[in-house]
Amino acid sequence: MNEKLKEKQNEVAEKLAEIFEQDMAKKTETKELQTEKILEILEERQFDFSTPKERPEPSLKIGSHTLATKGNIMNIQAGVKAGKGAGMAAIWAAKFGGESMEIDSFGFTAMNEHGYGLIHIDTEQSQFDADALVRRSIRRSGMASPPSWLNSFALADLDIEVRRAALPILIEGAKEQHGGVFAMLIDGIGDLIRDPNDSDQSFRLVDELHQLAIKNDCVIITALHENPNSDFGKTRGHLGSQLSRKAETNLRLIKDTDGITTIFTTNSRHCHIPKDQGFCFHWCDDKQMHVGFGGAQELKAKAKRKKFIDEVLQIGLKNQGKYTKSQLKDAVMKHRGIKERAAVNYIRKLKDEGGLVSNPRERFSFNCDME
Repeated sequence: MNEKLKEKQNEVAEKLAEIFEQDMAKKTETKELQTEKILEILEERQFDFSTPKERPEPSLKIGSHTLATKGNIMNIQAGVKAGKGAGMAAIWAAKFGGESMEIDSFGFTAMNEHGYGLIHIDTEQSQFDADALVRRSIRRSGMASPPSWLNSFALADLDIEVRRAALPILIEGAKEQHGGVFAMLIDGIGDLIRDPNDSDQSFRLVDELHQLAIKNDCVIITALHENPNSDFGKTRGHLGSQLSRKAETNLRLIKDTDGITTIFTTNSRHCHIPKDQGFCFHWCDDKQMHVGFGGAQELKAKAKRKKFIDEVLQIGLKNQGKYTKSQLKDAVMKHRGIKERAAVNYIRKLKDEGGLVSNPRERFSFNCDME
């Protein structure tokens, strides 16, 4: 019995050894195949000095600045009621109207020359408000109806998992319907995640979006609120931090006490737009929508000019007459409360900028009709 038992044990041991060897061989083969596949993937992505990559065409610009290109994420951040919706609508209008200079898109321009799909996802607003935003964008673009390649969806009533699962489905649908994807606009990205303060969830979402943008050769534009009372533009949790690191451009919108919203960049790979050189818009009662009205530098120059003209009027209306140099200097010193040297410099500025009118007798009057 002992010999038969030993013989049986040996057979089992041999069989187990054979299974183990087969399993090890299979694992080795699988590992070799995985290694080979990974090497192929890496080879496709290896730097090749002899074949430089072509510079991608801008998917979105503002003025002469490139904001977004294919295969990247762009993020828009703003505080509550700072004009984020109007900014998104202007971007839509730019994408609808191409590079037309006749539409008011706050300086944004885009060119969808192939008619690829534009996907819009609204996760924040009701069906009515989401619908109204699309209609304002169409109106801003000057079009009578939306382009055939627009696909807009209001998903605020859906669970987060469903919204998230919808992204690749919508992209595949747009590719099949329109031959490709031009851009995906997500307003807002914070509603695609359970907890924006969770680093693992945030990193996974941003990585997923980046991979979708690369795989489908499109740009994904997201919108995210800033933390309340954040002077430095800190966005929500780890999600905001990761977007700031990964986005090609972080575009910030700030509204001042006069109701003027300025568009500028905080971080960007291909452009730098400081706040004092940003693009501005505000609400217009006559047109019942936000309108762009130049850049921050232009506004600053206009404000400075207006202040100067107002002062010329203040001095001139009180002291109008034909002055000798001495009388003019006394009038300026009295009004501005300054000393003689400062008054001489100010009079020089008045002459240079058209604030004074002189006659052949070297008598001076304030130009109260200056513009």
